[in-house]
Amino acid sequence: MFTRARSQRDIAGTAWRTPLGREIRIQHGVEKPRQRKVFTRRNRWIIRIKHGGGLKGLAVLTPLVLTIPVGSIIAARYFRHDRRTLPALLSSVVIQAMAVSVFWNAVFNTAGSLVN
Repeated sequence: MFTRARSQRDIAGTAWRTPLGREIRIQHGVEKPRQRKVFTRRNRWIIRIKHGGGLKGLAVLTPLVLTIPVGSIIAARYFRHDRRTLPALLSSVVIQAMAVSVFWNAVFNTAGSLVN
């Protein structure tokens, strides 16, 4: 039942999906060669946060240094399987908002009492 055409097709299909086939696709212009990933200063900083502080470090930096969308995207990228990700990010935003409101209230109450 095996025909020569079928076996040649199977061999060609196997070769096409291997590293040898990748080289053939590059030579024929079907695929471009992979370029080495360039680590920028920002990429290194994100990896340093991930490895150094982990989820807690990211949660602390998200409302302060990073914007909330950027922090959420990084968390979704690196901590998507951790069930503590969403509660950590939400609690850090709430704590930061309370700290800012307490500070702001203290500054304006002190300034108001100095004027009167």
